[in-house]
Amino acid sequence: MKDSDPPKNPPPNLSAVAAEKWREILPSLPDSSPAALALLAVFCTALENLELAKTDAGKLRWTRAVRQLSAELRISPRARVTSTRLELRKPNLRLIARHVKEHTA
Repeated sequence: MKDSDPPKNPPPNLSAVAAEKWREILPSLPDSSPAALALLAVFCTALENLELAKTDAGKLRWTRAVRQLSAELRISPRARVTSTRLELRKPNLRLIARHVKEHTA
C-alpha cells in the first residue's frame, strides 16, 4: 500500500466471514484511500454472499458483482495490468453499494 497506513481492523459492520476476507485481501490492495477501503468492505460482503448463494440465479448475480468489484478495486489480474492506481468513479461506487444492499437479505 502506497498512500497511507490502512486500518488494521475491518469495519465493525462486517460479518466474521467478510472480516476475515477483508484481512486477507487488504495487503494486496493497490490503494488504501477511504473510498477503496469502503469498496473493499462491499467486495468482501459480496464474496460471502456468493458463497452463501443457493440458486443458480443468486450465484450468477454475486459472481457478476464480485467480478465488477474486483475490477473497480484493481485486484483482478487483468485490472492490475491496466492500472496501478484505484480510480473510483462515484456513480459506480453508489451503484455497486445499492446493488449489494438490494440483494442482501
